[in-house]
Amino acid sequence: MDALYEAIADSGVPLAFHIGEAIPSAMPGAAGISFVTQTQGFRHQWSQLVFSGVFDRFPELKAVFVEAGLSWIPAMLHDADLAYTHFRTSMRPQLAHPPSWYWRAHCYATFMTDPAGLALLDRIGPETALWSSDYPHQESTFGYTRSSIEAVFRATSVENAQKILGLTALDLFGMHDGG
Repeated sequence: MDALYEAIADSGVPLAFHIGEAIPSAMPGAAGISFVTQTQGFRHQWSQLVFSGVFDRFPELKAVFVEAGLSWIPAMLHDADLAYTHFRTSMRPQLAHPPSWYWRAHCYATFMTDPAGLALLDRIGPETALWSSDYPHQESTFGYTRSSIEAVFRATSVENAQKILGLTALDLFGMHDGG
C-alpha cells in the first residue's frame, strides 16, 4: 500500500475514513448497536497507520476520521502509548515517536456533538478537532446547530473554537482563498 500512501501524501489531500461501512440490519437492536459501536473500528485503522510505520515513511500524510466524534481518541492514545512502552522490544518497525505523537502530527477527527470529547480536548488536541453538521442526514445537528456550536465555544478558548469550527478545515483541505 506504500504506493497509495505516497500518492495520497503527495496530493496534499488527507486520507479519510468514514463510519458506517458494515451496518448490521437484520438483528434486534441493529440501529443502536451499529451507531454505538462503529467508532471503535477507527482504533484499528489508526493503529495500522501508526504501528506499521506509515506515518514515519510518509511524513506528509494526513488522516481524517469522519463522524466518529472525539471521545474515543483519549483512551485509544493512552492504550497505544501503553503498548508502545510495555512492548517496545516487540515493536516492528520501531517507531520514531510515541504513538500519541502521531495523532497530533497527522490526524484529525470530526464531530457534531460530543460533550465528553470536548471535556477532553486538551488530551485530543484542539488543533485536530473538526466540527461538522452532517446536514441533511438523520443524525445531523439540524434543529440544534446553534447550540452545538455554542458548546464548542463554552469548552475552549475563542481561538481554539474558531479553529475547530472551520479554520483547521480550511488549512487541512487547502481551501484558503489566498487573502
